[in-house]
Amino acid sequence: MKTILFVRHNIDWRAMTMKKFMRQSFRYAPGNSTGNALRWFRKHRYIISTWNRTFKVSYFDFRAKLKDLAETTFADVTVIRGIEELRKECLSEEDAYLVPIDDDDWISPKLESVLSKQQTTVVAWRMGRLPESKSTQKQTSAYPARFVSCNYAFRKSFVQQHPKMQRLLYYHDSCRRYAKSLKLDCTRLGLMLTYSNKSLASLTNLYTLWHESRKSGKLAANMKLTAMTLATTEQDRNIWNQEYINKNAELHAQLFGPIYL
Repeated sequence: MKTILFVRHNIDWRAMTMKKFMRQSFRYAPGNSTGNALRWFRKHRYIISTWNRTFKVSYFDFRAKLKDLAETTFADVTVIRGIEELRKECLSEEDAYLVPIDDDDWISPKLESVLSKQQTTVVAWRMGRLPESKSTQKQTSAYPARFVSCNYAFRKSFVQQHPKMQRLLYYHDSCRRYAKSLKLDCTRLGLMLTYSNKSLASLTNLYTLWHESRKSGKLAANMKLTAMTLATTEQDRNIWNQEYINKNAELHAQLFGPIYL
């Protein structure tokens, strides 16, 4: 059985502008309502502006480079992008494992060969995360604590029978709750098959930095400190991802220009 990566959002970051960014649909924005999403987008305008004043590489250019890095790990796997391509894929009869990921996540070259040996409706595995690169996720249950950006797969045949899943694949942890409610069979693998790259540009990190800097007014300083930390190369047990950890560190170093490098 083949593996299909479902890249949830297919954004051309190099063609992105602030105006286009702010006009994105609120439907998939962070927050549980349009009001929360709108408030987040207004904050993000300020965050992106602060980024562009602070670093030598613009926010959208940096996101494009992160996407390029991730794409090099997708080379040998079928990739579909966005909800419309997912719907078209679900019209085909050939079964496969669907792996929802973000456009800056990394996958192991062994992912497809490992999944091809599985039979259950759901498969979950260990996921690394930068800057917390050694994620263990120890647990006795077959299900991990959460389904996040790239640590699980569903069989396409199941998604075809449950159209609701096409939308839930956008909302990671909702997939877990739905699968558990149906008591689906799940295989839990001990291998680390993917990496979630929580770079400085990730929405999670930017929101945290903004929140921590509201009173001090030191958003730019905190951005610089985080970028310097991520520019330091880490060593990891998994040989397959060390190359990408090094390149990710180089990208963060580029934020300070050639002198830092």
